[in-house]
Amino acid sequence: MDLVSAAGWGAVGGLIAELCIGFQRVLTWQRKRHAARAAGRRLPPFKRYFDPVADPLAAALRGLIGAGAGLLVHGQVNGVLPIVATGYAGMEFLQRLPLLFGHGLTESEEPERPAAGADGQEPQKAVERRTP
Repeated sequence: MDLVSAAGWGAVGGLIAELCIGFQRVLTWQRKRHAARAAGRRLPPFKRYFDPVADPLAAALRGLIGAGAGLLVHGQVNGVLPIVATGYAGMEFLQRLPLLFGHGLTESEEPERPAAGADGQEPQKAVERRTP
């Protein structure tokens, strides 16, 4: 497979990942609307679950990361599906890359987390790693 095709299929994988995230947001919005309607409360607006600036930018970046992942593996795999899967997983790989080299988050560097998840439950605490 040539480089352009590998980058394109990797980008497709990254965009599929972003579509899955967007779909989860729509489902969360739908559940909140059903719950609010059943309780007689005001219905939550869609703009609470979609940011018209940040979400398309995140999708574009995920596509670029997927394209890069496709380029990295283009000579090592055969076929479209492995490159799409690599593009899909590209962001996850980048997020875990510092852990491979022992550069995890310390307590003072831990990112802010929302008070509750989309399902209303408390999020689980992240695993902390420190360098010696």
